[in-house]
Amino acid sequence: MKYERAPDHSLEGVSFVPQVRLFDDFDSPNTHSASWSRRDGSGVGPACRGCCLECRILAPDLPGHGSSSWADTYSFGSMATEVAACLESDEEYVVLGHSMGGAVGGALASGFFGRPPLAVGMVGVKLIWTAEELVKLPEVAAKPVRIFESRNGAAEWFLKLSGLFGVVEITSSIVERGIRETSEGWQVCQDPKSVLVVEGSPPFAEVLGGLLAPVFMSMGENDPLVSLEDHADMPTGVPHVFKSLGHNAMVEDPSVVWDWFARVAGLT
Repeated sequence: MKYERAPDHSLEGVSFVPQVRLFDDFDSPNTHSASWSRRDGSGVGPACRGCCLECRILAPDLPGHGSSSWADTYSFGSMATEVAACLESDEEYVVLGHSMGGAVGGALASGFFGRPPLAVGMVGVKLIWTAEELVKLPEVAAKPVRIFESRNGAAEWFLKLSGLFGVVEITSSIVERGIRETSEGWQVCQDPKSVLVVEGSPPFAEVLGGLLAPVFMSMGENDPLVSLEDHADMPTGVPHVFKSLGHNAMVEDPSVVWDWFARVAGLT
């Protein structure tokens, strides 16, 4: 797994593992985090610009996303293992994760993958999967990767998959982490099989119970993948709602997301 560091931010030795950017749903690639990043780490920069603390910031690309290699199988546990490997032994850290990355943050908070974080912030995690949605996942995973003749074609497809079309310009640096040029042409970096990470995972109501770190939930008011009702049976309580924002809240208004997390995680 590859990641970036921003050594100019520090929290007195406490690592801020940014959200891990991931593509969480089969219709639209989004941003996930297990530190501060999306499935591919591209959402880290904007959100962390509001960080005035001194800390080591990690923005890992989860397996099957960004610059990381594709895997034979995917699970939140295997992704948590990869993220934990980026940390120093006994390093204290907090996690801000979006979508799939938030779920990885929850796995890290179980303590099964090394020292748990001091706090976990989850943004836009899809908590409820219907039987119909789960049935569609293998079909989505089996689809061949789309190849485009031009960078712009792949970039536009990436933005649509990630729910960022109309939010981020096609020339944005965020796009660069999500596409690549091959001998056949341009394509999105995400492995289609990575959507199967949801298969076999226990219900989030069980996953979020008994964790070794406080978990703070949040969602965009206009997020089509998450609702307040979805949180009703979760042990984490009522989520914070970012007014007028959607699924990619940390890209739409990074300072608002950072201010919320810094407050609830006690970083200010």
